[in-house]
Amino acid sequence: MLLGLLIGNAATLPSTLGPGLGIASKRALRLGVVLLGARLTVADVASIGGSALWVVAVCMAVAVLTVALLARLAGTPPRLATLIAVGTAVCGNTAIMATGAVDARGSALRAFPAFLFGFLALAGLRSVGILGERVAEVLGEASALLITVAIASVGLGTRFSGLRQVGLRPFLVGFGAAVALAVVGLAFARWLGVS
Repeated sequence: MLLGLLIGNAATLPSTLGPGLGIASKRALRLGVVLLGARLTVADVASIGGSALWVVAVCMAVAVLTVALLARLAGTPPRLATLIAVGTAVCGNTAIMATGAVDARGSALRAFPAFLFGFLALAGLRSVGILGERVAEVLGEASALLITVAIASVGLGTRFSGLRQVGLRPFLVGFGAAVALAVVGLAFARWLGVS
């Protein structure tokens, strides 16, 4: 993403790339997330263990609550705050891009879209053995490629002028939540004896 951001702002890209970047940053990403489900099984989730699952739940709750508090103090629009919360609690930039698009004023949000059902469907097929190991491996590699292309296209299509319109407050909200999440995560790691 950073490389795409630098290239996209340092050079004037042909306008004909616009539609392709739009498709790559949305559809390719969502397809990549769906295909990622082929690498997950119920056994994988069970192997994590109950203690790890509740630690994840607590960390996600901390992230969401911290964003809610900081966003209210900073006067961040609710929809933009929701995107920041999802991104911080779930999976950073990928979650933000996958769950919805946001403009400079935070006016567009589509939370929990249908592609998540595709992810769960593939995970289910993998869990019952319909998707074999080799197929899951190929789909996982395709997923990584699609997500990489999508993230790079977001960088190529982002302009510094647009970032200036959003302002510093949303960045500070996200940064504050990330710090809180890191502190809680490290505390749990020490408590559980994870080095």
